[in-house]
Amino acid sequence: MRRRMTVLWLIPIGLLGLAVGMGLEIRSRRVHAPSAEADRDCVQVASEFTAYPLAFLGPEFQGLPLTGCQRAVTPEKYNLDGTVREPAMDFFVFAYGSCVPAGDEGRCSPPVSVLVDPPCGPTLGEQAVKEKVRIRGEDVLVKSDGSLRIEGRNFKATIYGLAGDYQASKQKAVEVVQALHGANALAAGLKPDSNLDVGLGGNTVCR
Repeated sequence: MRRRMTVLWLIPIGLLGLAVGMGLEIRSRRVHAPSAEADRDCVQVASEFTAYPLAFLGPEFQGLPLTGCQRAVTPEKYNLDGTVREPAMDFFVFAYGSCVPAGDEGRCSPPVSVLVDPPCGPTLGEQAVKEKVRIRGEDVLVKSDGSLRIEGRNFKATIYGLAGDYQASKQKAVEVVQALHGANALAAGLKPDSNLDVGLGGNTVCR
C-alpha cells in the first residue's frame, strides 16, 4: 500500500537554539502538506534520498501507518540591519498516523513524527532542555513538552510522540527512539538494536 501525504499537518519544534552565528533561536519549525512527494511512496522517497542519513520507523509504528514525508529547506532570513534573524535550515520529516485538523487553517500534528537534521543541523539550547535520558548508548535530551532530541555525531533528530501529558509523551517518544532505524543507504548501519552513535554515511549538506 502506498503511503501518501493526504492531510495538512503542523509540527511545532518549540525553542530550538542554534549553535551557529550569535546563538539565534528558531522558535518553531512548521511543516505543511507536501507538493512533489504527495503522490509518491514515502519509503521509496526516503530510500532514494542522498543528501544526508535519514532515520525513521519503517512503513508503520505500533499500528500507525507512515502517512507523510517531506524535506524542508528554508533560506536565511535577515533583520533590517542585515543581521541574521533565522539561519538557513534543512530537515526531513516523517509523520505517522493521522489527526483531526484544528483551527480555521485545518492544521494539526500527527501522533508520532520524526524530524531528521544533517549532522551540522541545529543544536538544542540548554534553556530548552528539561532532562536527559540514556537510550541506545546515548544521552538523549528531553524538552518540556516531552519530545526528545538526538544530537549524535552522524545525525540529529527531534522525536514527537503526542500522548497527552509530559510523562506519557516522553514515554511514547522513548519508544520511538528505541525503534529508529535507517531509512536510506547512508543510514544503513543504524539498526533497531544498534547504538545511536553507530557510524553512518556522509552527506552533501555539511561543509
